[in-house]
Amino acid sequence: MDKKEYITKTQLKERGWTDSIIKKMDLKHDMEKDNPFYKKSTPMKLYSINKIKKTEKTKTFQELYKKGLKRKKSAQKSVKTKKEKILQFANDVDIKIDYMDDKKLTRAAIESYNSWNYNRPSVLFGNVHFEPASFDSDEDFLFRIKNNYIRHELTNYDDILIQIKSKVGKSEAYELIKNRVEERIQEKWNTLNQTQEK
Repeated sequence: MDKKEYITKTQLKERGWTDSIIKKMDLKHDMEKDNPFYKKSTPMKLYSINKIKKTEKTKTFQELYKKGLKRKKSAQKSVKTKKEKILQFANDVDIKIDYMDDKKLTRAAIESYNSWNYNRPSVLFGNVHFEPASFDSDEDFLFRIKNNYIRHELTNYDDILIQIKSKVGKSEAYELIKNRVEERIQEKWNTLNQTQEK
């Protein structure tokens, strides 16, 4: 068998064929061959390249191919529209934030951090050593867990994320929302610090 005379289904799709076109054209494979990479898998279906080229010149195939391109462009446009919509939401959504004095915040963050970690399976079963947080912990570490506590407990961040769950463009929207929330936290923090200094 001359390999150049036959192509696989993957190669067929690279030429613009889709499962829908294959079905509508009632295209049958011309031969089967054992998969050289996975011996126990289903034999590869091969198609005569000469037959494929002739079929691609037919009016029926050309019409199906053009319709497929239109559907693809329409789907891409729909995805783009949905992505733009979710990013607009991420830019415009109102970010609400509460606050508490630093001592209460630090205590709440420590308790939250320790509670979450004490209940981790790896810690419960003794597979991972856990160093509890305390007021004596590293300053940068305390800042981080306080920031996390504010984001998840004192803002509407988690509620906002629920609204973009399973949406097209959620990854980009997530980053945008997180950055906006972080900026809002920092603004609030700076304002409170300036007030306390006065």
